Amino acid sequence: MLAAVTPPEVELHLVGETTNNIPFDEPWDLVGLTGMGSGLFRAWQIADEFRRRGRKVVIGGIAASLAPPELTLPHADSLVIGEAELTWPQVLRDAQEDQLKPIYRMGTPPDVARLPLPRYDLMTGNKFGRWSPVQATRGCPFTCNFCSVTAFFHQGYRKRPVSEVLRDVRAAKRIRRSRYVAFIDDNIGVDWEYCRELWEALIPEKIIWMSQCSLHIAERPDMLELARRSGCRMLSFGFETVNAANLESIDKKWNPA
Repeated sequence: MLAAVTPPEVELHLVGETTNNIPFDEPWDLVGLTGMGSGLFRAWQIADEFRRRGRKVVIGGIAASLAPPELTLPHADSLVIGEAELTWPQVLRDAQEDQLKPIYRMGTPPDVARLPLPRYDLMTGNKFGRWSPVQATRGCPFTCNFCSVTAFFHQGYRKRPVSEVLRDVRAAKRIRRSRYVAFIDDNIGVDWEYCRELWEALIPEKIIWMSQCSLHIAERPDMLELARRSGCRMLSFGFETVNAANLESIDKKWNPA
């Protein structure tokens, strides 16, 4: 997605450590790093290696945004806090002028109804696997107090227009030549009206998809059946505890044991 908001005159390379060797010794003008959860520690290590070679490094993502800035700044020239679609172009402009700021903070969140088409062309080939990432919603409306999603999105839950989601699904199928889609939503099954509209629209696309979901869907066999008809073959659920008192203590009493 950040590649999609990168100006076309910028030469860009997408590297995933699990699929590529890290090109430490190439003459990069700027290196952007992110890591999920404890992967932030690995991002710091990678950043240190690039900076030892004289490269400018920017770190962002959920983990870096929620951690105290003083933990990341010793390893990076800049820290991007929050969703980055509107911030990243400014980071690039400042880098070109050698005026990177230590911290960039998200102002108004990006409008998820107007997101650009992801650069699926950067994920072609077999190294990235057959699952293409598509996003229908951002955030989660629940307040589980252990959850980084709730903290990062401030308990917000934003839904993209179904037509925009279909645009991305079709582009992923066409460009990556695979009908396997991973909806990277943190909770795709929480708004039944939206789910029904989306899943019915997915049926003609003949995709195979997976995502993350709350257990509420277990109470809606009609929605489970519709999800299956739309191509769903895997849903990931969180089972932090089956003890009712523990659930209440983490503000997840809506998920009965």
